[in-house]
Amino acid sequence: MILRKDLKDRKGEKMNIIASVILIIFGLMMILKPRRIWKIADSWKIINKAEPANYYLNMIRVGGFILTVGGIAAAIELIL
Repeated sequence: MILRKDLKDRKGEKMNIIASVILIIFGLMMILKPRRIWKIADSWKIINKAEPANYYLNMIRVGGFILTVGGIAAAIELIL
């Protein structure tokens, strides 16, 4: 019985590590390439060839920072 619980905990831990890495990758992408994120997510909504506002790009960067910090915090929590 103990072995099965231990095996489930390991599987969940691996999934948490993968999720942490994904959060960090997406967060860094949002920080470093906000215009590309805008093109993927929102450019199809624009009829004319308008560019995103600087405020919008900065908010994408803030969201990326939050995702990155969350991913790092989750990874640290798993290590400790």
